Amino acid sequence: MFESHAHREWWHGRHDDTNEDNDDAVVPNYFDRRDSPPSCVEWDKRDELHSNLPQSTRSKLQTALAHPYYLFVGRLIPSKGWNVAVDVTAAINARLVLVGQGDPGGLPPHVHHYGHASIEERGTLMA
Repeated sequence: MFESHAHREWWHGRHDDTNEDNDDAVVPNYFDRRDSPPSCVEWDKRDELHSNLPQSTRSKLQTALAHPYYLFVGRLIPSKGWNVAVDVTAAINARLVLVGQGDPGGLPPHVHHYGHASIEERGTLMA
């Protein structure tokens, strides 16, 4: 399964696979811009975005939003490249928040594993 035709073609080309006997499919990832708040939200006003969420979710978000960060959203499997984001943010001395299903294992101190995020949480983290 691939999220786009371009990614499927890249993968098969990279692995010298003619794709003649493969039963793979393209299933686009669902993303609706209306689910995310405007990206021009001022940093100190972000708490207002998630004031209607349950307390446990707000606490989780407050931990992730404590300082400026880079964000990775996707399944935490090697082919998604989340480990590249860890290496790059380490090299530039920046904070990284990993959002997605999977177990990344032991992480360096600059990385915060958020785990699964609802549409509302994802929108707040992307704002």
